[in-house]
Amino acid sequence: MTRLIDRPMGMRLALFAGAATAVLGIVGLAGIVSKSLMEIAAITGGLALLGYGGEMAGRVAALAGRLSEEEAKRLSEAGIENGGYSAVQSAGAAGVILGILALLGVASDSLPSITAIVLGGALVYSVGSTNRLLALAIEEVGLSPMARMVAREHVTSASGGYVLAGMASGTLGILAIVITGSATVLTLVAFLALGLALLGGAMLMSVSS
Repeated sequence: MTRLIDRPMGMRLALFAGAATAVLGIVGLAGIVSKSLMEIAAITGGLALLGYGGEMAGRVAALAGRLSEEEAKRLSEAGIENGGYSAVQSAGAAGVILGILALLGVASDSLPSITAIVLGGALVYSVGSTNRLLALAIEEVGLSPMARMVAREHVTSASGGYVLAGMASGTLGILAIVITGSATVLTLVAFLALGLALLGGAMLMSVSS
């Protein structure tokens, strides 16, 4: 599995970049140099997704190292070994590059919106693998039936939030391309949703690590 970033750095990057993306979205919506903040938010959003992908890829590797041969085979058959996290990290890196290009003035009217679409789609794409990974992790810990049920509910809730945030970001990015007069506001809202989702996910990961 290709990892562009290691697990400890991934946790911190997802946490701080997710928070920065949310804050930039809020400040931009308040009307403070909105366009520049939108472009910077594209960069921090990409960094947050890059960190998220690195953290989850690290968890797959750590879990695989503790499993028996038969359980490791189950991990691979469940489609978790690759997990889509290499693609997620690549999407995050692409978001950083697109954000930098927009900040430099290259197609700055459309690249932030395209970045929101890419990051939102990658977040939704990763949810299935994340669900399966965390389900295996819960089984491995050996919790009581009640604790296992509560843990699964938390995972389901977090995954639902990721899906909603990813779909909202992608939809708002598309609308921003179509409705050019409101592109800045729509894109900032998209990055706000992404930032909050990734920040919440990073906080949950830090508690459960």
